[in-house]
Amino acid sequence: MQGYLDEEETRKVIFECCGRWWLRTGDMGYMDEEGCFFIVDIKKDVIKYKGYGVYPREIEEVLYMHPCVQDAAVIGVPHPHVGERIKAFVARSPAARTS
Repeated sequence: MQGYLDEEETRKVIFECCGRWWLRTGDMGYMDEEGCFFIVDIKKDVIKYKGYGVYPREIEEVLYMHPCVQDAAVIGVPHPHVGERIKAFVARSPAARTS
């Protein structure tokens, strides 16, 4: 990647350090004892709701606390009055009752 059309945005994510060029992806993760990397979240992933920054991962973690939730994904949906509305997609666990 050579950069974005907006040069200022390019300067925010591409930088030189120690003679090498680097790209800040915005991914959050960790490295284990064996040197393997794990991506666990996206730093830039923020829903703008009524002027507040809401992190989808925080809402997903609360949803996962419910015993009937197997998987969850939260997104922002554009809304003319509040910026974005929060929308969750939830998959029930096999143990959840269907009635």
